[in-house]
Amino acid sequence: YSNRPDGYYADVGLELSTNGGSLWTVKQPHGTLLDAAGFLTKIWVSTDSDVFAGSIQIKKSSDEGSTFGSFLTSGDIHHDIRDLCFPDPNDGDLIYAATDGGVYMDDQDGISWSRITGDLALNEFYSVGITKQNSEILTGGSQDCGSVKRNSDGSWTQIGGGDGGISLIDQTNHEIYYYTVNKRLYSSSTGYIGTGGYLDSHVNMDPTDSETMYRSEWDSYNNPPVKLLKTTDRWNSTSIETRVWDHIWDIAICESEPNAYYFTTYDVWSTAHIFNCPNGGTSCSQVNYSGISDIVQVAPATDIVVHPFDKDIAWVTFGGFESGKKVYLTTDGGDNWINHTYTGLPNLPIQCLEYDFLNEIVFVGTDIGAYFKSVHDNSWELAGDLPQNMISKLVINKSSGDLFASTFGRGMYRTNLGHGYCYDDQNPLTISSTTTWSNDNEICSDVTITTGGTLNIQATITMGYNSTCLLYTSDAADEEDSVDLGGRR
Repeated sequence: YSNRPDGYYADVGLELSTNGGSLWTVKQPHGTLLDAAGFLTKIWVSTDSDVFAGSIQIKKSSDEGSTFGSFLTSGDIHHDIRDLCFPDPNDGDLIYAATDGGVYMDDQDGISWSRITGDLALNEFYSVGITKQNSEILTGGSQDCGSVKRNSDGSWTQIGGGDGGISLIDQTNHEIYYYTVNKRLYSSSTGYIGTGGYLDSHVNMDPTDSETMYRSEWDSYNNPPVKLLKTTDRWNSTSIETRVWDHIWDIAICESEPNAYYFTTYDVWSTAHIFNCPNGGTSCSQVNYSGISDIVQVAPATDIVVHPFDKDIAWVTFGGFESGKKVYLTTDGGDNWINHTYTGLPNLPIQCLEYDFLNEIVFVGTDIGAYFKSVHDNSWELAGDLPQNMISKLVINKSSGDLFASTFGRGMYRTNLGHGYCYDDQNPLTISSTTTWSNDNEICSDVTITTGGTLNIQATITMGYNSTCLLYTSDAADEEDSVDLGGRR
C-alpha cells in the first residue's frame, strides 16, 4: 500500500500493488481518504489484513482499501497518530497506538481506546527554558500538548495550548515567561506578541538583559523576505535589524558584546546560510563558507553558539546524513572553520549544542542521545543514561551547574556537572570573613568584600560581564574601591 499526497499539504489517496510495486491500483483518489496533511499520513495492515490509515485520526478498511469507515479515534484517544502496533498474530483486534499525547490500547478493533502511558515521560519537547533564580523552575514547549511550566515545588502548570515551541524565562523575574502556540508568541505578562514565520520560530534573549530579545517573522503573511526583529523593552516596541529570504533557524548573542550576534537561515528549497553581525543588524554579512561549502549545500545549520566573552569564537552544528560533517568551530568570526566532528558521533542529524566555556567541554544533542568532548579531544563520548531519543535542546544553568536536556518524545532530563558555575546566586555575593576559592569557576553576580573580609583566590575565576567587585577599605560605608572585572579573569 502507498499513500501519495497530491502536493505538500494536500489530502492523500491510497494505492495498492500486488506485484512488488511494478503496477499500482488506485483504491482511494486524492482528497477522499483523510483530512490531514499528506506528509504525515501512515498506513498499517493488521494481522487479519485490515488496512488502517491515519495521521491526525484513523480510519479502517476491511476490503483492501476500497472503502473506509468513519474515524475510529473520536475523543477517546489523542489526535496525531505516530504509530500503530498489532502485537498478537492471532488477535487482529488488539492494537497499540503511539500518539503525541501518549500510548493507547484497544482490544476491540479500534472501537474503544484506553490510555496506558502510566508514569512514562513522553512529552515531545522542542525546548527548555531555565532561570538562574531557581534551577527547579523550567518551561517547555511540546508538540500538540502545548507549553508547560515546572514550579519550584516540582509541580507542572499548563501555560499554553496547541503546538508549543520555543520557551524562555525572564532572568530577573521568573513570573515573566514566553511561549509559543503554533506560530504565535505570547508573554505571561502582556499576552499575544506576534506571529513567527514557522512553527518553531526561534526567540532569543540577551544573556545580560532580559528586556532585549530577537525573533523573526514574515514581512507579509507567509511571504518572504523574513524580518529579524529586536526589542529592548520586552516587545512593547520593536525595530527591524535586517531582512533575509529564508527562515531564521537560530540566533546566538555574545554576552560581553550584546550588539554582536550570529544567526542561521535555511529553507528546503535553498541552502544553509550563516550570518555574523559584529555590531548589530547593519553590520550583518555572511561568513566565509570555504571550510563548510559542501555541507551547507545539503543540510541545515541546526544550532549556533557564541563564546560569552569572545564574539569571534562560535560553534555551529548541522543536520543531515553527511558523515564526518556535523560540528564546526570558528575562532575568527567565520573566516575559517575547524571540523570538530572527529570520531564517536553517529551519522545522524545534530539537533543542538551547548558549550561549557569554563571547563572547555562541548555537548551536542543527536537523534539518539547526547554526546560530549573536551575542546582539546578528538573523540566524542555518549553522555549518561539518557534514553535513545532525539535531544531537542541542551542548556546549562550557571547558578546550579545543571545541564538540562529536552527530548522529543521522552520529556526532560537534567544532570549536575559537579558544581555550579557560581559560588553563590546571591546578588551581591558578600565576603565578610576569610574565604578561599580554590576551584575554577565563574561569578554570576556582584561581589562585595566588607571590612574584615578576606578573599583568597587560588584558581581561575571568571567574572560575569556585568559583575562588579566592591572592596571596602574602611568601616565607613561611603569609602569603597570599585574594581570592574567584567569579562576578564
